[in-house]
Amino acid sequence: MTTHTARPASSGVPAVPALRASQVLSILTVLVILSLGVTGGQLVGSGGNVIDIHGATAIVLHVVAGLAAIALFAYRASGANRSTWPAVLMALVFAYSFYQAWLGSHGPISLHVPGALFLTGASAVVAAWTFLHDRGTSAR
Repeated sequence: MTTHTARPASSGVPAVPALRASQVLSILTVLVILSLGVTGGQLVGSGGNVIDIHGATAIVLHVVAGLAAIALFAYRASGANRSTWPAVLMALVFAYSFYQAWLGSHGPISLHVPGALFLTGASAVVAAWTFLHDRGTSAR
């Protein structure tokens, strides 16, 4: 008698490359946000001439967070991961980054700074999850 084990449906996306892309892109998201914190601190502290760098880095954040969300959804689709929340949270980081950019240009700084804390915390949680979840995935 043969027994079959139920396996999650796979979209054909290889799990390990999708996980590695998720790891790299989520770490890059955190690093970009930290660099935004540095340039933002310079803007608040001295009103320095880093506004163009801050704005350009915000564009990089949109790109990197969007790619991280796509990679996390691909990892979810690979069947190796059943958790949807990391991909959804990174998609929220991506979406909120546009509102955050608008706040930086048009809104009060009293809303821009807490938004930066949300972006930092949420992206750090997702980045940590990608590495904690990696245990045992590499062997697949």
